[in-house]
Amino acid sequence: MDVEFEQFYASCAARTLRGLTLTVGNAEVASDAFQEAMARAWLRWDRLQGYGNPAGWVYVVALNEARSALRRGRRQVPVAASGGEAHAPWQDDRRDEGAVRFRELLASLSWDHRAVLVLRFYFGYTAPEVTAILGIPEGTVRSRQHWALRHLRASLEGDDGYRAMDH
Repeated sequence: MDVEFEQFYASCAARTLRGLTLTVGNAEVASDAFQEAMARAWLRWDRLQGYGNPAGWVYVVALNEARSALRRGRRQVPVAASGGEAHAPWQDDRRDEGAVRFRELLASLSWDHRAVLVLRFYFGYTAPEVTAILGIPEGTVRSRQHWALRHLRASLEGDDGYRAMDH
């Protein structure tokens, strides 16, 4: 295996997989999608290593793969709703009430809103970087972030105004 690819994989695998799991809501689907995206990255590594953000490319390819898998009906029970979580070494082991509540709140957001929040706050990308990764306008990134945070705040305060809106 190419040394640069091995280094790339080692540097981003755990974090990317955790971010995918937060976005997808299902550790098994996220893991399968991540492995498929990494296989595609390996096949394209000569070109991909010249990209500004190959980890972002892997994340988006894995998101698309996970979305396709879920649409095909595989593994439809989200981790948060399954009554327990599959354990994997890369997963956050916190099972305290606050962490569980956070995962439930995150799962209550739409897929697109979760993707923006995970990229912005888990990965720490700027709005322009999220724009480049997701291939959507910066205004859309900012709007999704705004509505998702508004929903999370309202949910924490007991007033869920998010669902009443068209999002």
